Amino acid sequence: MVDQNNSKKRFGFSSQYRLKSSLQFDKVFQARRSISDGHLILFARPNNLGHCRIGLGVGKKVGGAVQRNDYKRRLREAFRLSQHELKGSFDLVVVPRAKKRICVSQYQKSIVHLFRRLQKRIEKK
Repeated sequence: MVDQNNSKKRFGFSSQYRLKSSLQFDKVFQARRSISDGHLILFARPNNLGHCRIGLGVGKKVGGAVQRNDYKRRLREAFRLSQHELKGSFDLVVVPRAKKRICVSQYQKSIVHLFRRLQKRIEKK
């Protein structure tokens, strides 16, 4: 049985869902709204676009270029699969916390959980 609502969702990841410039990243960091768990640190800033955008901050402390690119691929895929669960309009920067890589589904759960907690915190203010 095919879920009608799920069949209409698009799981693409076009450039409109990405933070591209350092200015966009800086604005998110300057908003000083972040939350973390054992896997990720999530920074957020409201935007007026009607959807969430994501930027990835994977530093050299997680390893060389091959390891950093692997983290980025996993995080992009986790966001792509969970973007329909992220209700709201925010610019997000995701930074991996641990040097231990985890699977995409765990990153996906972590992104959704952190986003909901941070969204509640922002709405209270």
